[in-house]
Amino acid sequence: MSARRFFHSLVGLLLAVGLLPTLAAAAPLRAIVHFQGQTAPTKPLGYSLRPNGILPLLPPSPDPRREAVLEVIPLATVPSALIASSGLAPLPKQQELRVFGQRLLPRMPLLSPGGELVLRNDDPAPVTVELLSALAGQVSLVLAPGEVRSFKLAQAGELSLLIRELPHAQATVLLPRHLATHLTLSEVGTMAVATIEVPPGRYRVRLRMAGGASWQEEVVVDERGRELSLHATLGEER
Repeated sequence: MSARRFFHSLVGLLLAVGLLPTLAAAAPLRAIVHFQGQTAPTKPLGYSLRPNGILPLLPPSPDPRREAVLEVIPLATVPSALIASSGLAPLPKQQELRVFGQRLLPRMPLLSPGGELVLRNDDPAPVTVELLSALAGQVSLVLAPGEVRSFKLAQAGELSLLIRELPHAQATVLLPRHLATHLTLSEVGTMAVATIEVPPGRYRVRLRMAGGASWQEEVVVDERGRELSLHATLGEER
């Protein structure tokens, strides 16, 4: 069989089983986020003496630019094969949240639905962690110093956590069925980018920031792709 004849036979087979449109339909959806305002994490204010040495009173403030999450939500049925070929790494099946320096870190992790959430208390005092969702199957739990607890989160959605003794210490675990990713931050830190391959169609694009700030817009992606330019203003970090 000649190469041309083989090629045409292959194309016909792909068309017959419906794979050719799937392979050819993806288009780049590119989001560029420009950060304004306070972006640099604050430094520790002093040091404390511990049995194992001298440590900062608090770790540096978490960087909100590195925690930003971009979500892309199809507004119509999209073949799962195209979603799987989006160019994004699979969502992690385990995430660890640490109570550390009177904070709950990281503040906006991504976790695959059905994955395991690990809570660890690395502070010297016990804390009560409030779980603000039915996903976890319980309302709150107490973590002694050095204690580790883990549980499965079977449903898609999100789970908000806060520490009763430290109202500013909060985190939100995102368990999306749709596409979601942390952005890639530029070297100078004033811009972040995410590119996702999606089939042409209508989508809701949402930018999530730690602390509850968010932006969203419905967009139409054609076969040439779509580029969005967003602006996020950052305030002072605790």
